[in-house]
Formats: sequence, structure tokens, C-alpha cells
Amino acid sequence: MPNQSFKDFYNDDRNVPPAERALIDFEVELTRKLIAARKAKGLTQVKLALMAGVKPAVVSRFENLNGAPRVEILFKLLTTLGYKLTIIPSDSKLSDHQADRIDPVRTDRIDPVRKRAV
Repeated sequence: MPNQSFKDFYNDDRNVPPAERALIDFEVELTRKLIAARKAKGLTQVKLALMAGVKPAVVSRFENLNGAPRVEILFKLLTTLGYKLTIIPSDSKLSDHQADRIDPVRTDRIDPVRKRAV
């Protein structure tokens, strides 16, 4: 279809399989929330990277959707921002707002050596 919009193309299962689309949507939403959390703390990508103990390029690549970080890196970034990722069953009765949030975690309870909650 020559006049097909990107949205129509993207949502057509023949072009982008549902499982691939779900993964893309998840990565985009997670990235959007991480950027919002970083900006809410008034941090630059470089400052966040230094505080989290990762290379600035890692934060930049993640925020520009040029690759998803390993779970360990994601944990470091979220912990540094004072957040944790909450996993909720997809059949949960929670509202979109509740199911879709990144919950704050008390960073004063993080072991500075192991970078884990105590």
C-alpha cells in the first residue's frame, strides 16, 4: 500500500510480528521512563553513568534505543535513580497507571560495596 502510514505498517502482523512488536514497545516505554526519571533528578547522561559506575556510552546507547542494556546495567541505572522495576502479571487487575510504573526504592538501604539492597 503506497499510502500506508508507519503506524498501519507497524501494527500489521505481516510486517512486524506481534511478539517483536511487544518487545519493541516494551523497550521504548522502559527507555522513555528511564529518561524521565533521569531528567526529574536533574542528571545528564554522563552524570548518571558516573554515579551508576557505567560508561556514558552505555547510557547514551540505551536512551537512543541502540541496544538494550544487560539486566545488571539496568539495575545499576535504576538503583542510582532511586527506582526499581516492578514485574506484574499481565492478567493483573491493576490499572494501567499502577501496572506501568517504576516504583521508588530507598537508596539509603543499598550496600555501597555490593550495590544491592540490604
